Amino acid sequence: MNLTVVSGNEIFAQSMCEHLSECFRIQHSENRYREEKVTIHVIDKEDSLVEELEKTQSSVVLVQALSPADPGLLQCMKWAQNTKGSTSIPIIAICDGIDDPTAAGFIKAGAKEIIDTKHSNLRSTYRTLITAITRASLDTDRQNREREVLAIRLAEEQASNEKTYFVSMVSHEIRSPLQNIIGFSSLLEETDLDDEQSEYASYLNKNAIHLSELVSDVLDHSKIDRGSIALKYETISPVEAVEDAISFVETHALNKRINIGKQLDSFIPAFVEGDKLRIIQILKNLLENAIKFTPEGGCISVNACWVDSQETDNAGTFECEVEDSGSGIAPERVDRIFAPFVQVDPSRDQQAGGSGLGLALCKRLCEMMKGKIQIKHTSPKGTCIHFAIPFEKVEVTDHPSVVSESSKRTPLNHEPPPDGANILVVEDDKHSRAYIERFIRYSGLSCDIAFNGQQGINMFCPGQHLLIVTDVFMPHVNGIDLCYKIREIERERQAAHPCTIFAISAGGSEDTRNQMLEAGADHYLRKPIRIDQLRQMIRDALPQKTAPR
Repeated sequence: MNLTVVSGNEIFAQSMCEHLSECFRIQHSENRYREEKVTIHVIDKEDSLVEELEKTQSSVVLVQALSPADPGLLQCMKWAQNTKGSTSIPIIAICDGIDDPTAAGFIKAGAKEIIDTKHSNLRSTYRTLITAITRASLDTDRQNREREVLAIRLAEEQASNEKTYFVSMVSHEIRSPLQNIIGFSSLLEETDLDDEQSEYASYLNKNAIHLSELVSDVLDHSKIDRGSIALKYETISPVEAVEDAISFVETHALNKRINIGKQLDSFIPAFVEGDKLRIIQILKNLLENAIKFTPEGGCISVNACWVDSQETDNAGTFECEVEDSGSGIAPERVDRIFAPFVQVDPSRDQQAGGSGLGLALCKRLCEMMKGKIQIKHTSPKGTCIHFAIPFEKVEVTDHPSVVSESSKRTPLNHEPPPDGANILVVEDDKHSRAYIERFIRYSGLSCDIAFNGQQGINMFCPGQHLLIVTDVFMPHVNGIDLCYKIREIERERQAAHPCTIFAISAGGSEDTRNQMLEAGADHYLRKPIRIDQLRQMIRDALPQKTAPR
């Protein structure tokens, strides 16, 4: 063990060395100390303190100090903190008489222990040394554990970032070809086909859509696990959310001759503060699940009501339930039905299709919005699933309906359009570009095609291009930069009617969506986009005379 005494008084330093030597001699004679050798060094405070400390390779440093602010003490503690190595070097303050506030000051400054020469003896000095060494060792262990925990956390964060990037890339790589499969199969269905060809095209389209929904469920579940799904709260209509969700699945229900009825309580507020897309996603998943397990000719009902909060006047709970006339859920599976990848009846589900993620997503989205979802009742005659989500009411008095920011920014032009193409398509993927272009032309409209963002900027003509359909991820000039530049051009040329911008992406996070909307896009849509969606988008964005047939 190497002990170092730092003092500005030679006589005091010599006395302290003798005290320490005697201390260890007694402990050795009583078989309490088994170290073979103890070396004691003396360093003058006035010398090059740090250089001398480096030479001694000390196990413990004892510093004569008049106060916690003693320069020599502070310099020794700074050296000990900066010393590289696996073990922390303890600093012990030596003083001649000390009160409690001063002792507390020494400890706060970083000293591991204090030796009061007025009240210490050989045994107490030894205990102080051992205690300081033990505390330093414990601190070292704690610091090592903290470093290990930090290293593990950083590794986990890096792995999470890599996973996020991987999922994003996989999302993009899967959605892009799906967009083309769904798009071209939809176009194929609208051409002159015989019955057999029409059947093949229909199978192709339905399976591509099913695969798209499966990919979306898996990716959404992964995003919730990573905590990367953020709720977007805005003024919404709960009734509209229900109606939109039903409209998404109506075609599927009609194909099975299933009637979807609805009963909406008149007490439901016109507007609340919430995330409309997530409400639609929950209800759409429940409806699709009900359609899947309801036999042909069956029925599904959607009932919604509002329960006022007893604590706050402008708050309450939106409650909705989906009831079907299917075969129900086995009692032993009810408790696990909202767990990921759990299916009601594996043999039956293999025929109906599905990943077992739909209800799990509903549950997790409800919990994100501080709501609940449960099986209200189930029997061989049908199942009823109920969810409830709390909302704040919003009073809208200046307009009969909510006007979105995008609508305010881009008023629709209902005047006859100028000559020339009214749509500008900016897409670097040749297959997606071909699908969108052919759909637009088959719809009786004309469009200009840009192969990248810079070409899109160069081709844009304010007042003529009433709608821009742009990809987000493009080389050199991406969709975000394109939107900023388009809006800048409109301001510079004082365009009377700003164009509507649809951003379409096969990947991207919530941050990407927000950046696109902030840059000036009116809508952010994720691939694959079905032909009926694209037709409705163009119909809503363009004047009546240019709307697609």
